[in-house]
Amino acid sequence: MREDMEDFLTFATHNGKGYASVDEFQKRQRIFKNNHNWVERMNRKQENKGPDAARFADNFFSDWEDSEYRNYKGLDSSRHRKDDDSDEPDLLGAVSYEQGGLGFSNEEKIDWVAAGVMTPVKD
Repeated sequence: MREDMEDFLTFATHNGKGYASVDEFQKRQRIFKNNHNWVERMNRKQENKGPDAARFADNFFSDWEDSEYRNYKGLDSSRHRKDDDSDEPDLLGAVSYEQGGLGFSNEEKIDWVAAGVMTPVKD
């Protein structure tokens, strides 16, 4: 538990985070812990894949929920929900055309707005 708090405080300090209340602090700490655990799980899966294996790390968005990140990126969070047992993180779970089951091939043009994955461009 203490290590979780230290990781979160290091993250918050490094990223210049500030929270308006104790409730907000605790909420962001819980989200960070879930996302940080995902990062660690994914890195363990990469351990035996050699020097070119993917490496995952916490970033500025590590205390954000999936819906907050999707909204920030202009993605429609109501269409795609992660499963609790998936390896997809809460905040980085952007859906690719392959994962989303939208039935597109690499050769086709993809209208992400029509597919309901993204919102139209805002002026």
